[in-house]
Amino acid sequence: MQESQPDSNAPARPQLGLGACLAGQSVRYDGESNCANAHVLNILSQFETRTFCPEVGIGLGVPRPPIHLVGETGAVQVLDAAGHQHDYTMALTRFAQHVLESAPMLCAYILVTGSPSCGNHRVKRFSAAGEHIASDQQGMFARALGEYNPLLPCADDEQLTQRAIRKAFVIRAMAYHHWKLLLQRGLTQQCLRDFYCQHRHSIKTEGQDSHRKLQQLIDGFEAQIKGETTGRDFITTLMGALPRIHNLPR
Repeated sequence: MQESQPDSNAPARPQLGLGACLAGQSVRYDGESNCANAHVLNILSQFETRTFCPEVGIGLGVPRPPIHLVGETGAVQVLDAAGHQHDYTMALTRFAQHVLESAPMLCAYILVTGSPSCGNHRVKRFSAAGEHIASDQQGMFARALGEYNPLLPCADDEQLTQRAIRKAFVIRAMAYHHWKLLLQRGLTQQCLRDFYCQHRHSIKTEGQDSHRKLQQLIDGFEAQIKGETTGRDFITTLMGALPRIHNLPR
């Protein structure tokens, strides 16, 4: 699958980050690709894609020795599976920051199920002796994406086989895309009001408190004084009120 190229004369398309192996690139540790399932391919048709492989991005070759998440919860490292002699934790964390800086218009990211770098849930965790302890982690790159940008919608290819998660993912991605376009034009009280009207029907039915807070932020908007703070509070509140991307049961 080739990365799509934007048409300079066309309206900006939502930009999606995608694990390179899901795009058919042979970048896995074993030299293979994962290839996206039909549900992911359907989602991709709505976006311009940017492909990334964090393990290749930090300089690991193809093929390469596999890596593991190792340690106790709260102190997990990414180490080589064979001997735990090489630590890739910080490199993968920094690569997530690099991705966000190099692709500032990303409005969502599709991660790779089970990967110690790109897995979004249920990634295996090992002991220092190499024994499988649990499958209870995010991959290190995936976790860093969420830490650097908590608003970025993320799901992996297995999660997206579930209809409710696909729907929530696309709703959140489109809202975040529209927000990034709005920031490029500049925030005003009227554009905040228009943005709210555009997305208010996607807010969860139990989100009446969110409706009230969003309306208060719009009514109290002061562009020259608190516009940036109001905008941050506004999009954080709105994204928090949209349908969530829940993890699959463990």
